[in-house]
Amino acid sequence: MSSNAASEYYLARSRARLLIMAASSPPPATLLAQHKSACLHACWAMQVAAWEAYIERLIREVYQIIADPSNAKLSAVLALLNLITEVEIKRFNTPNAENSRNLLYRLLVTILLMIGNGQMQGCPAFKADNVSMKF
Repeated sequence: MSSNAASEYYLARSRARLLIMAASSPPPATLLAQHKSACLHACWAMQVAAWEAYIERLIREVYQIIADPSNAKLSAVLALLNLITEVEIKRFNTPNAENSRNLLYRLLVTILLMIGNGQMQGCPAFKADNVSMKF
């Protein structure tokens, strides 16, 4: 099952590709270079914005999936982590490969530590039929 974040990213990426097609359809000859440059720059900006939104939505979706209101201890830990992650997301204004990797890595390490410490027991997203992890 594809996430909502992925679906929205692919839609935004396909919209950005329309600008590449627009760049190849020439306007009057005097504006050709400016037209092409503007379209390609806009496409690049749309791609970067789509990637940033995808990473942010993906992280928020993970928190929604692993949330378990019936587990008070887990809910408290996740609420704190969610606040920390929101601060990290606000600082995520340059979605290059290194920043993306670091943000996702911190999320993954946090979840793995919680699983290893038994804090994810009872979480429906981490039952044996959904996830197979060995430590």
